[in-house]
Amino acid sequence: VYRFAEIKSSDQVKEKSAPFVVV
Repeated sequence: VYRFAEIKSSDQVKEKSAPFVVV
């Protein structure tokens, strides 16, 4: 679950993992 927080804080990763960060 730590990865989810990192992606939420990282806009760059969010765009790359759009389907992953659906929440």
